[in-house]
Amino acid sequence: MLKRRLALLTVFLPLLALYGCGPGFPIMTQEQAKYVENVDRLTKENEDLKKRVANLEAGGGEMGDLKKEIDGVKASLADTNNSIDNIRQDISFVRGSVGEIEHNRDQTKNSLNSINDRLNTLTASSRDVSARLDAMKASIDADDKRISQLEGAAASPAKTQTDSAGSGLTDAESLYAKGYKEVQAKDYKDAAETLKGFLQSYPKHKLAVNAKYWLGETYYGMGDFERAIVEFDDVAKNYPKSEKAAASMLKEGYSFEKLGSKKEARVLFKEVVEKFHGTTEAKLAKKRLEKMK
Repeated sequence: MLKRRLALLTVFLPLLALYGCGPGFPIMTQEQAKYVENVDRLTKENEDLKKRVANLEAGGGEMGDLKKEIDGVKASLADTNNSIDNIRQDISFVRGSVGEIEHNRDQTKNSLNSINDRLNTLTASSRDVSARLDAMKASIDADDKRISQLEGAAASPAKTQTDSAGSGLTDAESLYAKGYKEVQAKDYKDAAETLKGFLQSYPKHKLAVNAKYWLGETYYGMGDFERAIVEFDDVAKNYPKSEKAAASMLKEGYSFEKLGSKKEARVLFKEVVEKFHGTTEAKLAKKRLEKMK
């Protein structure tokens, strides 16, 4: 556009010089004056354009402001792009964290399932153990009842060895009953031989613990307190749940006292009181401790 205007000026200026501006030529017509006016205006616009071009080339004026605004927009766009990149990175991190959380959740779920399985197994096992314990308790109660019957039968003067054998007792039960009867009769020497024979023949029998206790009683009755201590200690330490445990510990204390070992005796009496609180043996041990003060 600027070049076209400059070309028009080069055409009109000579014409004006020929027809309206030189001496001896007629006065310019209205149309010629209008051309001159347009030429002046164009010239002025040309100067203005030159200035604007100069300003544009120098980066000043409106273009400079526009350029600054564009640069600002570009900077804002760059910041926005950076923000978008950061947001994308955050989203990626969040997705990774969510994935890790889901993985941990799955692991936790698997662990809980495993624990539940183990609990179910333990519960079933506990029920089985409980049932077995109940069965064992019933068996022990039956054994205790049987032992009481045997000892009661052996202690009765009306009962004899023949009577016991004829009542359906096994050989082991008959031998045990014989030894118990001899202890009750204070025939300690024969009782010791009978009970030792029983323990040699039936060391794993359910009556073996009671036989050991009564063997200790035979030694105690004969004044052989060292041997009595050995038998009573065996029952107290190795069969702490036996019905003879409390009595064995008490008689072991008596044996130490007979030997003059009051310190050991006192320890055993205190243990009887603490472990078998409320029993007859505990009451006897407590009385003996009071006498030893």
